[in-house]
Amino acid sequence: MTALVASASGMAMMLAASSASAQTPAPATTDTTVATPPSAQIDSGSAEAQDIVVTGSRITAAGFDAPTPTTVIGADLIAKAAQPNLFNAITQLPSLQGSTGTTVANGNTSTGATGLSGLNLRGLGTFRTLTLLDGQRVVASNISNITDISQFPQLLVERVEVVTGGASASYGSDAVAGVVNFITNKKFEGFKANIQGGITTYGDDAQGTVQAAYGKSFFDGKLHVIASGEYFHSDGIIPGGKFGGLPVNGRKRLPRTGGPSYSIAGTPAGSPQTTYYTDGAQNIAQGPNGLITSGPLQGTLFGAGGTTTQLVYGGSGIPNRTAGGGVQGCIQTTCLGGAYFGPLSTAGGDNAIDAKIDRIVGYGRVSYDLSDNFEIFGTVNLAQVKTITQPTQGIPQNGLTGQCDNAFLNQSVKDRCAAAGITSFTFGTIGENLPHYLDVHNNRKQQRFVIGADGKFDLFGSTWSVDSYFEHGRTSTAINVKNNVLRALYNAATDAIRLPTGEIVCRNVTARASGCIPYNGFGDVENSEAAFRYFAPAAGSSSYSKQRQDAASIAINGTPFHNWAGEVSVAFGAEWREEAYRVTGDPYGAGIANTPFNDEYPSNPLLATTGSNWFAGNFANGHGKYNVKDVFFETGIPIFDSNAAGKLTFNGAVRATDYSTSGWVATWKLGGTYDTPIEGLRLRAVRSRDIRAPNLSDLFAAPVSVNSTFNDRFNGDKLVAAQQRTVGNPNLSPEIASNLEAGIVYSPSFVPGLRLSVDYFKIDLKDAIQVLGGQQIIDLCFQGNAAFCGTDNFFLQGVQGSNSQSYVTVRPFNVASVKTKGLDIEASYRFTLDSIGVPGNFTARALATRTIDFTVDPGVVGQAIAQYAGNNSANNPAPGANGIAKWKAFLQQSWELGKFQFTATERLVSKGKINAIAIVCQVGNCPAPTIQTPTANFNFIPGQAYIDLGVNYEVSEPISVFAKVDNVTNKLAPPFGSPTIYDTIGRRFLVGARFNY
Repeated sequence: MTALVASASGMAMMLAASSASAQTPAPATTDTTVATPPSAQIDSGSAEAQDIVVTGSRITAAGFDAPTPTTVIGADLIAKAAQPNLFNAITQLPSLQGSTGTTVANGNTSTGATGLSGLNLRGLGTFRTLTLLDGQRVVASNISNITDISQFPQLLVERVEVVTGGASASYGSDAVAGVVNFITNKKFEGFKANIQGGITTYGDDAQGTVQAAYGKSFFDGKLHVIASGEYFHSDGIIPGGKFGGLPVNGRKRLPRTGGPSYSIAGTPAGSPQTTYYTDGAQNIAQGPNGLITSGPLQGTLFGAGGTTTQLVYGGSGIPNRTAGGGVQGCIQTTCLGGAYFGPLSTAGGDNAIDAKIDRIVGYGRVSYDLSDNFEIFGTVNLAQVKTITQPTQGIPQNGLTGQCDNAFLNQSVKDRCAAAGITSFTFGTIGENLPHYLDVHNNRKQQRFVIGADGKFDLFGSTWSVDSYFEHGRTSTAINVKNNVLRALYNAATDAIRLPTGEIVCRNVTARASGCIPYNGFGDVENSEAAFRYFAPAAGSSSYSKQRQDAASIAINGTPFHNWAGEVSVAFGAEWREEAYRVTGDPYGAGIANTPFNDEYPSNPLLATTGSNWFAGNFANGHGKYNVKDVFFETGIPIFDSNAAGKLTFNGAVRATDYSTSGWVATWKLGGTYDTPIEGLRLRAVRSRDIRAPNLSDLFAAPVSVNSTFNDRFNGDKLVAAQQRTVGNPNLSPEIASNLEAGIVYSPSFVPGLRLSVDYFKIDLKDAIQVLGGQQIIDLCFQGNAAFCGTDNFFLQGVQGSNSQSYVTVRPFNVASVKTKGLDIEASYRFTLDSIGVPGNFTARALATRTIDFTVDPGVVGQAIAQYAGNNSANNPAPGANGIAKWKAFLQQSWELGKFQFTATERLVSKGKINAIAIVCQVGNCPAPTIQTPTANFNFIPGQAYIDLGVNYEVSEPISVFAKVDNVTNKLAPPFGSPTIYDTIGRRFLVGARFNY
């Protein structure tokens, strides 16, 4: 049975045995942390010994044990996980925190990140984890440099090597947190297939997977051909119905959560700055179908058929009924409790819990042996991933102006306007009466082609190996936001008058001439599809992007000589890479100067020709390109080797890299392993300098506008509807990280089959690229930081839906720093049960990560230096962080009994906080908050334990069937819990069959 976990220090010999078998996968072994079973031992002078490859190092030499800890996930674990995507199996590793997936980023309309399966080591961000396929670069699936591993040939993956430490000197940029390398079986012979399906306990999120692979050799084994294909479909979990209604399929309504906050100066004496709630609240700036929010009619709520009632504000709130609005007894625009739920949180089931997805992947590899020692090869990878998600229900808008003579208002409102002497009022709406809600369609296509050569040659009395490849990859992404609203046309359609003839028309004459159809936005009423399509054209907002990666690499390694203690190993080589992208948005979003009008997007005099007309998904045009050149050298030198003193081996590497955007930068690592005289005890340590260069998004991101709301600190914290415009910064420089890892590995001979390891890690990241939030920009200016003032940063006096639209501009800067440290703990124990009179074999495995510290300094005066270790929420402003539990553990027990195999898995997450630096206090007893010591009414997220049970039965030698239940106790994410570390799906049933001929 292939090992679930093995450290790099012992993987060398096991992988050598794998390389020695050209026709079959690696032989079954246990964890080989120190002692290697006799069946896997390789003579250091054998030919097979030269084939050892460990991802933690570029060195390929028998007996060399890399100091960088490397967790290896074998085919056995992947099979036991019984997941339709490798991602779901890999992310169970405790060292992976904050990875993206189909349950993450479903509230986004503009990023294109929905459905991406990206890995995140240490919580430092997917863009700081280098993901490789057979040691080769892979074109990213969006400009944020996320590699979608679901597009890999999953059925051919033999193992996954996870290097939990900096590896930039060995593998280049992006390896700040580590490397995840997917290794395929390049000499697979025969046919194998996998068919499986699954469904949740609620009868939703139905999934089906079909995978097949075939491999055969020709011409006496010189020509080898492999092909694989995969199709996967998931229905997703897309909500329906109205705001405040029951979630789909009888799912338990998750508590609506939120945390309205005062500014520091505006916090009432004795009150907490932030009040978190889990039992619902009112958004007093918006009603489901319209709420008047200021003036003498404040609190008028539009309901069924356009009738009105007076809103009873939660918390005994008293409306001011002034031009500025506001409610006494409430926090900003939120009243706790009350008559209805507003869209204050995506946790209530109003957005997609899991995206709908269709994935097709095709892979082929052809290799030809020019000689016994030299091979040329080519691979092609074609994939398409289509997702549909619902970011929210309705089109939440506030600060709208209603005229008292609007034809759709009931007479009582008109009479009250007249009595109050007003002709207009301010209102906000969720838009619940819209016939369709936003749907975001993503269609990503990837084409990846690789040609290369590898082999061995003799030079100066030594055998050397060479690995080389050239990769060309392209990713195209089409994003289409359906049922999107053009705000100016919505305003025109909802501003209706009645002509003397009795006909209701749009008030604006220009709008009428352009085809405006009146729309009743006041109350729970039905409108025609034609009226909706006037301001929500079927084309929706859209963008189309093309991304390209060209990469070339050559690496040579060997053992040129021996010293007094053994073979001296070296590896050296050069790499080149170019990344480029171009994106084009529709004319309503990008502006006609960039994208002309066309049949799908005809001109309209009410729309701004400069773009940004949509409610969401205002895609601008953009492009960018950069290239990278590297040279590297690595060596492994045995220092001494004796029975009395043990064995000490040194490892060092250096890499010089030239970025076209920022110039030269150097990375290095120094480390070693020490096999002590105590049998089975090994020490290891490595220190490295690593980098993460700015990616295409950091440097050249096209402006992306997202409609949001901000507190105008200069205007009494008035809530302002504005666009948050995110742009790139071409002046960024590489991030620099200092990594330290030190550990102990123990494999006691007196307990055969037991393997233990503990590793300490510390990462100090400086010049981290950080994007400050829009509210942070406003607050910094308000606090006197002039660098964040001026119209280049924000403008809050604009008119919604006009050319003078309010906005806040955010861009990345090299200002932040991140410090994290912790422990990785691994253990495995395999033994027979004969001694207790029970048949079969038993294997127990445990992996755990303890994050002791995760401190983020934004690097900006006026912003808190925050601790995120134990911040289990999804609201982490830390660069790349999205839920970092203090403890994350993976436990597994397997019992093999003849043709049966039973497996139990426990996934553990420790308790945490919403804001790791907040002081908990209650009204009347709270100290005055500061930047570094904010206050809150509570600050707790419980831990959770998930149990998975599975069984596998070998029907015959080539056929096995399996069944599995994930999350047996059906535990769902707690309030405020991040979907990256908690389960948002619930109990899932999986069944399937595997064929291997």
